[in-house]
Amino acid sequence: MKIYTEDEILKPEVRKQIIDEICQPENKNRKQAAFKKYQVYKDKTALYVIENLLKWLDQDTVEEMAYSVSNVSVCRKIIDKLARVYAMGADRKAMNKDGKVDEELTKKVELLAKYLSLNSNMKKLNRLLKLEKNMSMYIKPTKVIVKGVEKYTIKDQPTAPFLYDVVENANDNEKPLCYIFSHFKPELSLGLNAPLTNEMLKAHTLTASNPLGDNKDQMIADSPSDKDADNKQFIWWSENYHFTTDDLGAVISTNTNMENPIHELTILNFALDQDGQFWAQGGDDLVDGSVLVNSMITHTMHVGVTQGYGQFYMTGANLPAGQKIGPNKGIKIEHKDKDEPTPTLGFLSANPPLSELRQLIEMYVALMLTTNNLSTSGVASNLGTGNNPVNGIAMILDKAESMEDVQDQEQIFKDREPEMWRVIAKWLNLYSKTGELVDELKDLVIPEDIKVEVSFPDARPIMTEKEKLDNLKIRKDLGINTEIELIKMDNPDLTDEQAEEKLAKILEARMKKVANAAKDAVNKNLNQVEDGQDEPV
Repeated sequence: MKIYTEDEILKPEVRKQIIDEICQPENKNRKQAAFKKYQVYKDKTALYVIENLLKWLDQDTVEEMAYSVSNVSVCRKIIDKLARVYAMGADRKAMNKDGKVDEELTKKVELLAKYLSLNSNMKKLNRLLKLEKNMSMYIKPTKVIVKGVEKYTIKDQPTAPFLYDVVENANDNEKPLCYIFSHFKPELSLGLNAPLTNEMLKAHTLTASNPLGDNKDQMIADSPSDKDADNKQFIWWSENYHFTTDDLGAVISTNTNMENPIHELTILNFALDQDGQFWAQGGDDLVDGSVLVNSMITHTMHVGVTQGYGQFYMTGANLPAGQKIGPNKGIKIEHKDKDEPTPTLGFLSANPPLSELRQLIEMYVALMLTTNNLSTSGVASNLGTGNNPVNGIAMILDKAESMEDVQDQEQIFKDREPEMWRVIAKWLNLYSKTGELVDELKDLVIPEDIKVEVSFPDARPIMTEKEKLDNLKIRKDLGINTEIELIKMDNPDLTDEQAEEKLAKILEARMKKVANAAKDAVNKNLNQVEDGQDEPV
């Protein structure tokens, strides 16, 4: 069954069918896969490393390796390098009907962006979009209590795809007709060949009985997976409708006529590589690669430890049982019968192929970089060579750089962010008219038909602090930037007013330093005269 108009979701039997589809294994697996990407990006890779090792080795061996489970943030490091659209913030201009910049309205937009922490949230959305391929920005009104009175503020919330479902538009499958939010309870892991044990998990904070929380939403701040753990509610948003149902599709919470008060989808979809369907496919290479690299590191560490120690042995007759060895322990063996073999003691040493295993890890990291348009110039033949003690993988990732992919992503945000401003404007106008808007936003209400143009400063390549300062000095000496511009280049988050204030303080300190230097020079010359030395200059 396909849905062509949002009016279909007003039928209880249609809602029930949609909820049944949400609960099907296919959709649960989609969410679980998205959740795995999120976990790996958030440096929670160890569990998936254990799962991967169980495909290679038996359970007893994996339990022995628990101490060496690696959790290196390979995926996060690469994603953060690829998703840099908002690395330097964004320039936003509000346009009037004549297509010219409206300076007064632009200042409101800048203040709203600061109030909403928009640059930070868009940076987060950019990174998760590169990771997940699908992300949404939920522009949501949030109720707050101010001096005992209910008020509303606006929040922009990047929302990962395991937190919602979508009814696609049958006329254009790449566009959403309706969003449905419901509680997602992640599974401990998928596809395990053996049950996880506490021995496998003792290397990190998870436990087999309590992997992701206790599924109780408590008064204290607790695990994200505990939120609404027993909640079987489904929150529906479409362009014209908004309501909440139970798991049977019956409406249990609504406003007048089940109406969306702003008559606009308040959730905006961001997607990479949609191919005639809503959920973009692909993007698993960094997650799978991160798990594999950490599995290889875990394996190499275990090999190094287990084969790094010499194996003690004794041969002969009537040998002592359970002998402990060590630098302060002696071994006494009686040899009375000449016909018995002479007792021998010693250590057997292995020669594990650690260099080859290390090169295999480096090769795989290099492949991950080059297939994601990142430089492999930092790939060395061994880790931490020369005078640089930095871990080899970290060094490789630090030197990887690419602007190509960033430029490809920019257009998505140039197209979508202006739509966000229209939604923000509608919520502000709605609660301004009802008198329920928080005081901080009362003077920042913007027209509902606002047009905002977004551009991005050129993302700078990663450089050391010395390189950055040398670059600023050269630009100043050449006179190609004002001091205000140089200050903002050093700190892009500053507004023009804040940069001017900082410059005033710098100039004041500079003048004070010059005055003190002149005063010291005068005093020095006067002292020379008093001592009968040369005349003052």
